[in-house]
Amino acid sequence: MTPVERRTDLVGVVFALGSFGIGVCVALVAERLGDLGGTVATVSAWAAIAAVNLARWRTTRGPS
Repeated sequence: MTPVERRTDLVGVVFALGSFGIGVCVALVAERLGDLGGTVATVSAWAAIAAVNLARWRTTRGPS
């Protein structure tokens, strides 16, 4: 594995953990929005995180 590949893998891990952390924080804050508002906020946040992660995956690895 080359140094560039290692750095790319490290960036991917940091990116994934950061996304997960943001999702958990949004879910915790959304608790104060009530049942429907909290659910909508949480689902919207996770959908946005999934879209960003998918876009990053497509630019770094791409579909086979």
